[in-house]
Amino acid sequence: MLFDSIDWRAMESSFKALSIKEQVITQNLANQDTPDYKQVEFNFKNVLADSQGNVDVEKSKGMEYSFKAQTFTDTSRNILIDGNSVDTDQQQLELYNVYLQHSALVNKMNGEFKRMSTVAHANFS
Repeated sequence: MLFDSIDWRAMESSFKALSIKEQVITQNLANQDTPDYKQVEFNFKNVLADSQGNVDVEKSKGMEYSFKAQTFTDTSRNILIDGNSVDTDQQQLELYNVYLQHSALVNKMNGEFKRMSTVAHANFS
């Protein structure tokens, strides 16, 4: 089924991770004028539980597909006079990158739904 596939679980996991990344970036941008605010970074990777290397699709059907997320304060950045380390230009580019990734996932999901709809409405006579 569609919702039980590795691809679908990967897309779902990616949506969750992109949502968190978007929240972190918007928080950074909202605090760009806050004295002593340190820019927070977000990192994630998709993980198929109990798997190493290549994944056998048939064996992976019962496995959980999830992501590991990590936020950390970037202390390597140049700090402004007020102690703030938010790079507004970089954060705006990151936010646009999240938008592009989100749009690509939506297009992929819509394609999957369209494919399933075509198969469901096919005339096999």
